[in-house]
Amino acid sequence: MSVQSVEVTPCAVQPCELFHGQNYSISVDFTSESEDFVSFKLCGQLGPVCIPFPTGVKNFNVASGVNKFRYSMLILSSYPNIKVVGKFEFTGQNKACFMIPLKIMPSSKSEESVFRLENILPGLDSLSRKQSSDHHDDGDERL
Repeated sequence: MSVQSVEVTPCAVQPCELFHGQNYSISVDFTSESEDFVSFKLCGQLGPVCIPFPTGVKNFNVASGVNKFRYSMLILSSYPNIKVVGKFEFTGQNKACFMIPLKIMPSSKSEESVFRLENILPGLDSLSRKQSSDHHDDGDERL
């Protein structure tokens, strides 16, 4: 097996910046010397350790000659913000592997990247309304 081309969409810069809450797709063109039954695996290389990522991709047949593989994934907010090297591997009678530098980033939506105290202190909004109603015209505030 031999990888001919790889395209990650969207990916405007290197390393590819993957934002929480967005879908990304990878398209791979590869050739195989013969028909094969192949598995696809993805892991995140952190130093000497490659942490497996569950893809849900079932093993599939490839034809002799040119093949195209496409995979889409959602970047969950539970994924840590981290630079990692994505290792993509096809394994059958033959094997092909490639690596892509990735950077998992906070959501690009501004409202999700703004720190809001009420998100960590429930009831803060009702407390601020109570303080406003306790304000007196003589300049004396009572809590």
